[in-house]
Amino acid sequence: MKPIARSLLLVAIALRQLPSQTIVTVEQDIREESTRANSITYHPLPLASHWALGSNTFSPDYQLDKIAAGRHVLPCFQMPFPNETVTSQWLVYAQGASLRAASLRLPICFVSTQWEEYSMIQAIRFLAFRLHRIQT
Repeated sequence: MKPIARSLLLVAIALRQLPSQTIVTVEQDIREESTRANSITYHPLPLASHWALGSNTFSPDYQLDKIAAGRHVLPCFQMPFPNETVTSQWLVYAQGASLRAASLRLPICFVSTQWEEYSMIQAIRFLAFRLHRIQT
C-alpha cells in the first residue's frame, strides 16, 4: 500500500473513532425543553415566561435578540384586549417578531387579560340595569 493511501486510511479510521458531537443551538434547546414529555426518568420543569410587555419595555424583538445572544427565553407577545380592534401599530409590534420566531421554530406565549372578564362585566351591567328597572 502506498504511503499516501495508508495515511488517508489511518485518518479515516481515526475520524471514525472520534465521538460524534452535535452542536445544539439555543433555539433547538428551547424547542426541545418546551416539548419534552414526562417519563419515569425525566421530569422537566414547568416553563414560565413573562416579561413586562408594555410599549417601551421588553418587546418580542428584544426577547429574540436575547435568544440570538445565547439566552434561554420563551418569547412573549402582548395580545390586544378583547374589546380592542387590532391596529396597524400592533401588527408592526407582533408581525416581524412572530415571523422571526416561526422561522426559528420557537414556541411563543401570548399574554393577555382574563377574557371572561368582559363577558362578566356585561352581565353585571345588564343585571344592574334590570334591578334598577324593577325597583323604579
